[in-house]
Amino acid sequence: EIIPTALEVRSFAHGQALITKIKIPEGNIIDKMTIAELGSKITNNILICGVERDGSVFIPGGSFELAAGDIITVVATSKEQNNFLKSIGFAMNTIKDAMIIGGGRSSYYLADILIKKGISVKIIEKDLRRCELLNELLPKATIINGDGTNTELLLEEGIKNADAFIPLTGIDEQNVMLSLHAKKISDTKRITKINRTGFIDIVNSLDLGSVFYPMFITADMILAYVRAKTAAPGSNIETVYHLFDSRAEAITFKVTDDSKITGKPLKELKIKKNTLISYIGHNGEAIIPTGNDVISKGDTVMVVTMQTGFDDIGDILE
Repeated sequence: EIIPTALEVRSFAHGQALITKIKIPEGNIIDKMTIAELGSKITNNILICGVERDGSVFIPGGSFELAAGDIITVVATSKEQNNFLKSIGFAMNTIKDAMIIGGGRSSYYLADILIKKGISVKIIEKDLRRCELLNELLPKATIINGDGTNTELLLEEGIKNADAFIPLTGIDEQNVMLSLHAKKISDTKRITKINRTGFIDIVNSLDLGSVFYPMFITADMILAYVRAKTAAPGSNIETVYHLFDSRAEAITFKVTDDSKITGKPLKELKIKKNTLISYIGHNGEAIIPTGNDVISKGDTVMVVTMQTGFDDIGDILE
């Protein structure tokens, strides 16, 4: 998914639902609105599972009051997520074209995916041989041989009109500067790749659009594998996502047996502090749960938590 105003979007449960991170703008309709009021006045079909404010992270309850500047993480189906974002005034214009700086492996794989989604792609790469190879591999893309850090070239190639701008050079500093330059001269959706993780605080203080760290994505995949291997009988970790710089986790479990977690309304379960059941996949249906919903054998369940070491769905109970 590419959502122009989102900071980050991840799919889970085999694409049935999305985790979307957005920043609440000044004057937005949900500024100073509690989670409960959001449910009653706007929609109950999404769930806000995390809020970052002034460097602190919260797993919010119904009385939590949202504020401008908050970075919120929303769980919803793709349709309901789009409806929610539209209803609170977020731009949902379709991405039609993308400009990628750098022609490495990441650029190739991303361009291939975007082209298959019907998005026009332009890649700027300074190595001529690599350009020739990309031209063979991606015949539907436009490949430009040139220095992607040259501001005049960027203007000539249409950075001001590009729907998305994605610097994927191998140098973090170049990616950061290119993203900041794009912000200054256009309204393009920016996606910034950062390889090193030692300067997260500094990076977070800059307006770089959507920022992703390949190391964190790789770590999540390894962690999910290790957790799945050590999970107790009765449930099965499918995926693990780090949220808010690893201060919270979103873990999806496949419930393979009846247990203390199954057969009861969620409001009757004694769930550990800072832990939230945020999604239930039941017989192919995506459910954003309320207190009246029930987990059954065979369901896929996503839990968002600030606790650590959950290996089994039953670990969420006190």
